[in-house]
Parts: sequence; C-alpha cells; structure tokens
Amino acid sequence: MKGILWCNGVLPSDSVIDRALRDGVPIFGVDGGADKANSMGFEVSEALGDMDSIDESSCCLLYTSDA
Repeated sequence: MKGILWCNGVLPSDSVIDRALRDGVPIFGVDGGADKANSMGFEVSEALGDMDSIDESSCCLLYTSDA
C-alpha cells in the first residue's frame, strides 16, 4: 500500500505533487501538513502527530498518543 505523508514544510513543485497523487493514494497529514493539504484542496484521510500545529476543526479524524 502506498500513502503520502504531507508535512508542514516547503512544498515541492506542482509536477512532483501531481505525480505523487495521480494514483489516488491516501494522504496522511502530519500536524500542520493536514491543514496545508486541505487548504490546497486535497482530501486528507487522517491526521497524524501530537496536533500542536493543526486546526482540529479542519480534519476528518484525529489520533493522538501520549507516547
């Protein structure tokens, strides 16, 4: 199974994003990366991380761990 971890950093070029997403693989937003992907119109399957830099109202599923 393939998936994309969308982080909250500098974005790669549009061609890199298009190539990674053309196969319909799920996007997992890592903290603020979930907001970044959502704001660009991409559907985030799940948000991962400690949620210290994410707008919780914009995500579909949040999972946190005390570990």
